[in-house]
Amino acid sequence: MPVLRNGRRLALQISVTVAGACCLYSLLCMVNDRQGGFDWIDAIPAEFHGSMWTAMLFGLLAAQSYQALQRVKWTDSHWQ
Repeated sequence: MPVLRNGRRLALQISVTVAGACCLYSLLCMVNDRQGGFDWIDAIPAEFHGSMWTAMLFGLLAAQSYQALQRVKWTDSHWQ
């Protein structure tokens, strides 16, 4: 089994991607509830219909993970 040396970097990249997608989905749901017009959102299960709170939460999580990813990249480049 290969040794993963970039596990932290991979985890942070996944975190940025998923949190960014959840933030975007929350914002789209919020706009859809106010204006109507996105028919494809109604096809997605209703367990996760976003609000401003969830958009802020996941947006901040994405920003924090991105900052940590930049710190990991800087540390790795200075140790090589």
